Amino acid sequence: MSRGNVSSRLARLEASTHGGPSGRCQQCGLRPPDKGYIVVDGNDPAGHLPEVCPDCGRNTKIHIRVVCEGEEGEGA
Repeated sequence: MSRGNVSSRLARLEASTHGGPSGRCQQCGLRPPDKGYIVVDGNDPAGHLPEVCPDCGRNTKIHIRVVCEGEEGEGA
């Protein structure tokens, strides 16, 4: 393998892991196909992140609120 080929492959690999078209956002860590971090009933695993990433502008969190109606076993 030539030195130029290795250098160009290394440059593409570094670009993909540090942003770039196929890499993660440096600020929020989301990849392009990711929809955000799931937050169930206020248990936020990504509490250090804002709702909208300042770098890529995407929503970083999907909030899910669990609502239970009635008592357990009711209607059986």
